[in-house]
Amino acid sequence: MGEGYHHFSIETVGDGVYVAIPDGGSNAGIVNLGDKTLIFDTFTTIGPARELKKAAERLTGRPPSLVINSHAHADHYQGNVVFADDAILIASIKTRNAIAEEGLFRLERMKNSMMEQANSLRKKLGQTSNENEKIQLDAILNEYDEFFEDYPHPKDIRLPVLIFEQSLTFQGSRRMAKLMTFGGAHSPCDAVLWLPDEKILFAGDLIIPNDNLILSQGNPENWLPILKQLEALGPTIIVPGHRGIIPADEGFAWARYYLNYVTDLADELSPCGNSTVSLEDLAAPPGCRHNWFIQNMDFLIKRHSLN
Repeated sequence: MGEGYHHFSIETVGDGVYVAIPDGGSNAGIVNLGDKTLIFDTFTTIGPARELKKAAERLTGRPPSLVINSHAHADHYQGNVVFADDAILIASIKTRNAIAEEGLFRLERMKNSMMEQANSLRKKLGQTSNENEKIQLDAILNEYDEFFEDYPHPKDIRLPVLIFEQSLTFQGSRRMAKLMTFGGAHSPCDAVLWLPDEKILFAGDLIIPNDNLILSQGNPENWLPILKQLEALGPTIIVPGHRGIIPADEGFAWARYYLNYVTDLADELSPCGNSTVSLEDLAAPPGCRHNWFIQNMDFLIKRHSLN
């Protein structure tokens, strides 16, 4: 993708601060603290994680020694095995416990889901006579094959060994970075990395510009209060968990818009309301994938009916 990198492109956010952005999937951060190198999230599979480790050493002049998992969703920690022998794996207590309890389940669930998608494409390939479609399907299936080749095995799960409850500060010779959590919204516990001198915030999946915020695996009622606390830090740049880097004001505005939109719509469509609209007929906000939007709406409506 980017020059010299196969699995992602590298964007420079600040002097010694970089983001590895894949074509789909979660982002990962590289921060040069001066006397040590820090990684924020480790991708889903081993190949990209290996390349991330090499990119960090190439960009900072040393291998990473601090590796953070922002939260306990597989696409943010399954590359841990690449770093575990040479670096300290770090996460909140709740995230570490969630990985320990759910890691194997998430590993198998994601693999099975991807296999179903690949098998569906192979079936489609066998049925089409359109040469252009065959070429496109072949290319996509090659990407799936690469994904499965790099996919971790159960023995590859590595747990964070340095845990924290609310915050952890890293003081390097070049800059300070603060790892903190204000609780869980997208997941049981969402950690962010704050670079106060540069006013850069690695927000994980609490902010995903122009796409769905995934609500069904955490505590969405905490989301807006957490955003308020993050905004109070005064960031100017946000590195989201997915998609590209975004000015902070735009990132916060999108997240608030999305949360208010789906919450208001769920209230309207709840069993207490009068709407008979089918979920499948609902239009997702601009840029949002329809399947995740429908999943969010289904979750919120069912949750509303229990309250």
